[in-house]
Amino acid sequence: MTIDNVYLLCYCVGMEFFHISQPDKKKVNFSDLYERYINNRPEFDNFVKQISYPKYLPWEKARFIKPPAGFNIEEAWTLGRDLRTSNASTLPIETPNKDFFKWSRLPYMDKYLNDFALYMGGGQMLSGKVQLSTSEHQTYMTRGIIEESIASSQLEGASVTRKDAKNMIAENRLPRDKSEWMILNNYRMMTKTTDIYKDVPLSRELLLEMHQILAANTMDESDIGRWRRDTDNVTLGPELDPRTTYVPPKESFFLLQLDRLIAFANDEDDEHYLHPVIKAIVLHFWIGYLHPFADGNGRMARAIFYWYLLKKDYWLATYVPISTVIKRAPMQYSDAYVYAEQDHNDFTYFLDYHLQKMKTALQDFLGYIQKQDDENRAVDQLITSRARLNERQKQVMHYLLSDPHHRVSAKSHASLNNISSNTAQLDLKELQKHKLVYPLRSGKFIYYYARSIK
Repeated sequence: MTIDNVYLLCYCVGMEFFHISQPDKKKVNFSDLYERYINNRPEFDNFVKQISYPKYLPWEKARFIKPPAGFNIEEAWTLGRDLRTSNASTLPIETPNKDFFKWSRLPYMDKYLNDFALYMGGGQMLSGKVQLSTSEHQTYMTRGIIEESIASSQLEGASVTRKDAKNMIAENRLPRDKSEWMILNNYRMMTKTTDIYKDVPLSRELLLEMHQILAANTMDESDIGRWRRDTDNVTLGPELDPRTTYVPPKESFFLLQLDRLIAFANDEDDEHYLHPVIKAIVLHFWIGYLHPFADGNGRMARAIFYWYLLKKDYWLATYVPISTVIKRAPMQYSDAYVYAEQDHNDFTYFLDYHLQKMKTALQDFLGYIQKQDDENRAVDQLITSRARLNERQKQVMHYLLSDPHHRVSAKSHASLNNISSNTAQLDLKELQKHKLVYPLRSGKFIYYYARSIK
């Protein structure tokens, strides 16, 4: 993990375990701290807002903010942190020390959650300016699943280009190495979640089955589809860095907590009602915190996040690949975990991070479909002058014309549009007849490329 002026981090004795820094308590005069707050409440309340919104700041960043009059920054942070969590809600995520994680509702959250309900539930998308055909829905869902599969795998170390990964999935080619297997496994997991798992209650058996899909051909067979053991000696830390940021709880603890997580995921826990989006993020964090497998926990955590959203009919979630946004700054992702774990079990760090990334991912997607809609209209005007095409054929032409290197086969066309091989062949033959595409053989496959239509 990088150490710089933004993330000033310190370590315990021996330089073996990574700790976030905290203010020097010797610089805090606790005797009249609250009295000084009462005497300067408006200015101090403004300080609390500054360390909470628009970003939920840890000490490493909050220490650069000017403290209220009558306080040094150590005192302002110590009291300010307590005030911003004074009305925090308790989550069912327990620590081995018998503490519980808590979260605070920030000013923007209700607005974001309302937006997610409108868009990711599909209502606003269907009633907005951009109207999606059945074929376009299939195209965007497939695109989202592929992009999420690639990015989620890359977050866990997969090294493969997007182009090669997309071609592998589209052409139904078997993976050539571990990285490609990670991506294909994620794709299969997302597809199966969309088609089947979203309607299946969570259970230990389902978690093990999902792990078998995610981990196939990427780790030792003896480690696939089983719970982590204490003898696995799993620790987490920065890549190529011997220091440790997290030691998962003991086997006996996480196995006991799994039942609580499963009941929570199946909405059996009436005492902890949460908005579905917040609950999905809690499950994401909880899986990562318990770390129930020897490897693949990050992919599993993100898979469960999508599983819960789809279970709650947030069907547009598959169109919005959040891992592509996380991958732009992966350090922030790990930091969100570390701050939540080490700063008084404050889950708000992870919640704030995740909601902001979801918002960005949704904005990216809405911008993407608007751009595609504009481009598609221009292309449609050109191709409809030559032939009357169905929606699938139009989508093929939009895809092929968007990049001269793009190609499509009858097999990939059938797979991506969920149609029969015969229908796919008829679609492409019709495009060839109208001289919109031309075929080239490569091995046993025939690929189609776009002709210029200008």
